[in-house]
Amino acid sequence: ALEASAARLARAVGAVTEVVLAERSPRPVLVSLARAGTPVGVLMRRWAHFRHGLDLPHYAVSIVRGRGIDANALRWLAAHHDPADVVFV
Repeated sequence: ALEASAARLARAVGAVTEVVLAERSPRPVLVSLARAGTPVGVLMRRWAHFRHGLDLPHYAVSIVRGRGIDANALRWLAAHHDPADVVFV
């Protein structure tokens, strides 16, 4: 299945990454929503490195049904990175 969609997936990841770099921040901090968003964040990080030589930070943050997003993780991100640079994927 991946072989059939690999080129399309690469184009999509590249397009989204380029938009983030152009419109959000030249040095974004990628934050994936754990599980479903993690592979996308990894691919975006790889694209930025491959095309631009950027070594972007990437984190995965958990969301628990009924409890919400991990508040401790958000506090840590805000303490270590400019919140304006954080991009959720």
